Amino acid sequence: MSSKQFMMGDLDETFQPLSKGFVKDYTDLLVYRTSFQLSKEIFETTKKFPSDQAEKMNGRLQEIGRLLNGMIERSSAFVIGDDRMREDPSIDEFF
Repeated sequence: MSSKQFMMGDLDETFQPLSKGFVKDYTDLLVYRTSFQLSKEIFETTKKFPSDQAEKMNGRLQEIGRLLNGMIERSSAFVIGDDRMREDPSIDEFF
């Protein structure tokens, strides 16, 4: 990974929105893609052990926690039942 640091607002392909609807697997979830990108960044950063990166990464970890908590609170919107999921615009932020 280059020295460029990624933020959610960056136009990196990792964070491009997916089409609205059902996920095929866990890799379609924004929380997974965000976590995976951060884990790669942590791996590269810890090779150098910089003191000034902790605050930025902590903010991203808090964002992942917020996404996971939101998914837990709206867990029924992520479950496919016999009558399929009804449209729930409140889950758009997770894709």
